[in-house]
Amino acid sequence: MKNSKTWLLIIIVAELLLNSCASQIPEATLSATVVIKPSDTPAPTLTNTPEQTKTISPSDTPELVPERRVTPTPETWIIHDVLSTDRRWRAIVIRTTINGEERSIFKVQNDNDRIEWIVDDVPFEDVHVSGFPFPEPFYWSKNGQYLYFTYQRSGDGCFAGGTNKGEGFYRFDLATGLTMELSPNFASWMSISPDEKTLAYFIYAKQGITLRDLESGKERTFDQIVQQEDIGMELDQRYIVWAPDSQSLVYVIMAGVCDFKPESYFNWLVYVDLKTGTQRVVFEKDNRGFVPVSWPETDKILIRDGSGQLLWLNPTTDDIDPVQ
Repeated sequence: MKNSKTWLLIIIVAELLLNSCASQIPEATLSATVVIKPSDTPAPTLTNTPEQTKTISPSDTPELVPERRVTPTPETWIIHDVLSTDRRWRAIVIRTTINGEERSIFKVQNDNDRIEWIVDDVPFEDVHVSGFPFPEPFYWSKNGQYLYFTYQRSGDGCFAGGTNKGEGFYRFDLATGLTMELSPNFASWMSISPDEKTLAYFIYAKQGITLRDLESGKERTFDQIVQQEDIGMELDQRYIVWAPDSQSLVYVIMAGVCDFKPESYFNWLVYVDLKTGTQRVVFEKDNRGFVPVSWPETDKILIRDGSGQLLWLNPTTDDIDPVQ
């Protein structure tokens, strides 16, 4: 009994002390000291409310990876790189990019690049069908003073390209850097005489051969020997080859040039005498495919046939002999 009374007394004293402390603590502090166990907390329900949803713009995102700036390497295409006969000069035509702009540049350099002339420097502009007119180095003068050049487009079909084709004909002075226009005309095939005084050229099969004096600009056009309407095939006139004395030349009229099988079905080989102003047909509608290659001696013209075999033609007798 004594122990029971003792414990009862202790419990009564404890309750009196707790009630006395509670009356001295503010209510807000009491509520703040309440600890809620996780097990007692209901799982929150997530709702997609405007307050919970936020769109992050790039400006809100810190730049973690530095921006890569790649500087493009200028591309250059070499269109022509031609060495002079005395090996002292180079004529170079390039298509390149400068400060983001494509340009066509035509320059002539002396040995060891001690001298460099910029003959032409223009913006490049692709022209549909006909193509851009790039400069075409055509002929180095024998005295080493001039470079003759023209402009050539890519063209299309069976009449595309060809180093003997061009728009206009120009002479560039290697000593002074000056350019002179010698002919404004277009030519589907052209050739300068060995004495560099006359330019012979064709405009496809629209007219006969034309001879232009490069000093005076005077021209003479010969009669067209074969008419396209009479043959019923596409004609072209090509392969102008001069005699060593510049007083005569030969050329070829070709039939069926656009059939893309042989170069032509048959040819006319024509001899022109500048002294008499006459033309003579050496081979008429010949199916052996003769075309002139060079004229090294007065009575010897180097020709080839359709198979590629080389022969000698005597322009006086019209005799043909194999090359030994």
